Amino acid sequence: GFLGSPPMNFLAGVFGGEAIDLGERGRLAIPPHLAGACEVGTEVEVGVRPEHLTIVEEGGIPGTVGVVEALGAETTLMIDGPGETSLVARISEGAVPQSGSSVRLRPEPDRLHLFARADGSRLGSPPPSKGSEGGA
Repeated sequence: GFLGSPPMNFLAGVFGGEAIDLGERGRLAIPPHLAGACEVGTEVEVGVRPEHLTIVEEGGIPGTVGVVEALGAETTLMIDGPGETSLVARISEGAVPQSGSSVRLRPEPDRLHLFARADGSRLGSPPPSKGSEGGA
């Protein structure tokens, strides 16, 4: 399910052959579990949980830190991205950026969820669960 606090982030995009085009937010490489999930050109929503966003130096989705909420070992960041984009990231390691600072966020490719924008249906396989990568 998609229960949780904070809730999953959703990014509108267009499914391409090798990447999902997020417009001014950049492109995400299509991970193996989503390869061939739908026709090229399909309008999609990419779902990524806050704990599956990583702060990176280059690439990723640009944004500005709004609210910083320290919650013990984890910190929740409210990020204002390009256009109407707002993201919530939960970080548990590394330096914590301050409110007003610029950051770049990269979703963990093997943790992405994909949905059809037209009807909300799941596309492709769910992300592999941690520990199940061992094979079939």
